[in-house]
Amino acid sequence: MSGRAEAGRPYDGDAPVTSAEKIRLGQPWPGATGVFTRTSVRVTWTSDSVRVSADLEDADVFTSAPGDSCRLWEMGDVFEMFFQAENAGYYVEMHVAPGNQRLHLRIPIAGGPGPQRKDVAPENFFVDPPRFSSRTARTAVGWTVDATVPCCEVSGRAAITPGERWLVSFCRYDAWSDSRPPVLSSSSPHAEPNFHRRHEWRSLCF
Repeated sequence: MSGRAEAGRPYDGDAPVTSAEKIRLGQPWPGATGVFTRTSVRVTWTSDSVRVSADLEDADVFTSAPGDSCRLWEMGDVFEMFFQAENAGYYVEMHVAPGNQRLHLRIPIAGGPGPQRKDVAPENFFVDPPRFSSRTARTAVGWTVDATVPCCEVSGRAAITPGERWLVSFCRYDAWSDSRPPVLSSSSPHAEPNFHRRHEWRSLCF
């Protein structure tokens, strides 16, 4: 496998994600470095949960994470999911590593420090144990993720209301087992490689 892929197109943040759509990650920010590999995502849902299925091409699948609730982005490959329900005072960030190690963060939007503050430990936002389920599998060209996110973890409600809207984003750290830095990509048209720029996430309308 060559591990190479064409640049993904920036997605229109006003175009809602649909259940039939194959979402491709890209590097829309200026000065992006590294040759990233293809990642495609599909989103479906039931009355009380959202399911995310991702196919990740990867020439060097690895993680050194010993288990859940670790800084997975510092330990190897990670697929990341971001969700914010309409009018919610927080958003959630959920990570899955190739060995099915998971990380769940709940991040307040106002009235508290964000995770990008260097003087605030990300552990302040950890939900331990994670409150979503996932499974991973190795493939001939990389790995896959199938995750189920209960809607109560995003909206605080037991069921999804038709017409309800969330903001969503899917991102990736494509890491290497040698000294090369990870290659970042996202489904959002970020102007810089900061996955927490919520105004650039897409909408998901149920």
